Amino acid sequence: MAVYNLETAQTQLTLAAIANAAVGQKMSVVKPAIEAELAKTAYATRGEWSLVWGPVVGTVDQNMLYVARQKATGFLSVVLRGTIYTVDSFWEDVPKSQSPCPYTQGAETAVSSDFLEAVNGMLGVADDISGLTLPAFLSAAASAAHGFNLFVTGHSQGAALVQILYAWALQQAPTWSNSGGTSIIAYASAPPSPGDPAFAAWIAATGASFQIINPLDTIPYWYGRIDQLIPDKVPEALPDTIEGALIRDGTRLWADQARAAGAWQQAETLVRLGSVQLPPTIGFVDQAKNQHTHNSYLYLMGAPQTDIGPASLLPAYGSPTG
Repeated sequence: MAVYNLETAQTQLTLAAIANAAVGQKMSVVKPAIEAELAKTAYATRGEWSLVWGPVVGTVDQNMLYVARQKATGFLSVVLRGTIYTVDSFWEDVPKSQSPCPYTQGAETAVSSDFLEAVNGMLGVADDISGLTLPAFLSAAASAAHGFNLFVTGHSQGAALVQILYAWALQQAPTWSNSGGTSIIAYASAPPSPGDPAFAAWIAATGASFQIINPLDTIPYWYGRIDQLIPDKVPEALPDTIEGALIRDGTRLWADQARAAGAWQQAETLVRLGSVQLPPTIGFVDQAKNQHTHNSYLYLMGAPQTDIGPASLLPAYGSPTG
């Protein structure tokens, strides 16, 4: 059983934030942008990590991942990008169906069909420098190491994909030849639930996948607890307005869609952060957006925010409580 480590979580979430560097641009632009962000010493990553594989875009929905190495230790992190502003990426987040997960070592589990397709679509793409796919790269890296330490990390949609890729890595690990032990740990921040209760139980039983939650973030309620979002007043009490009525109706539709696709549940290995309540003047939708950003999560974790994306509003309204 792995132990949650705050400093490691700060580092891994920062790597996940860096996956959004130059989002929407060609990989020829994204790659140097990621390298430049990894070099920044003011981040929780302290300039101690370097890009060693990727980034690559999968064959569906523009999912992206890269691999970074910690220079001093040789530890590797597989980093998955979250939702980007394209129709395909948003459509992937809609719970439409579930498929059996082939990576849970014989256990009968199911995950989002779209999320599974996204992970599989990245596993077969080769890095343009090494010519290796991710499976080939990790196998070679493990074989060259005495003891192999691997992290898998991502934020939002990327955090849902993390749990499936983590399951894949655990399945593959016995085929990796190295002269020491193998450690695989996942840090997933702000994940929607990627699969059914059986998959959640399997992930929890591995003891090394940590789902990091801001209690005022709506996204971790998707898809298993959408009905609880409004009763729990997340991100605030729903306003008694036309907008509030539309949000209530929309939430019910999403809940119905999720139920039609299958049963959903978060793994029990949850890490609940402290929270900062934003004022009603900001508005329900804008609060929801801000509570979910990687920079807001970094603030709640006590880590420096990145220069990628908007700065969090949370620091202006207090320190995390709860």
